[in-house]
This record gives sequence, C-alpha cells and structure tokens, in this order.
Amino acid sequence: MTDPTQGDGADGVERSGVPDVRANPVDGEGVAATGAYEQDGQVVIYDTENPLAWIEAGEAVELERMA
Repeated sequence: MTDPTQGDGADGVERSGVPDVRANPVDGEGVAATGAYEQDGQVVIYDTENPLAWIEAGEAVELERMA
C-alpha cells in the first residue's frame, strides 16, 4: 500500500483489498478527484487534487447511502 501524502505519484497503483471508489460512480465529476488507500486495516478516502484536505468521521457511513 502507498500513502499518497508521501508524494510518490503512485495514485494509479492497484491496491489489493481496497475498493476502487471510481468503480460505478453516481456523480463522475465529484468522484473523479477521489482516491483511496488502506492504513492499519482501514480505508482512507482522500481528495487527489488536495491530499492534505483530510476528512475525519466519528462513524462509518456507506457511500451508497450518501449518494
């Protein structure tokens, strides 16, 4: 797994165990700038255009429910 905040430019690298957030987007424009990686057994979703703009949540919410 790679951490996109390290600037390695590996956004296109396949990550086993991490779902592709672009697989079936409802709103392609908003999802196009989203990436994901796994850290400590958790999936981290981030803005690829601004990877330092972290989002923190107190509980997990299914993305399909929010679309």
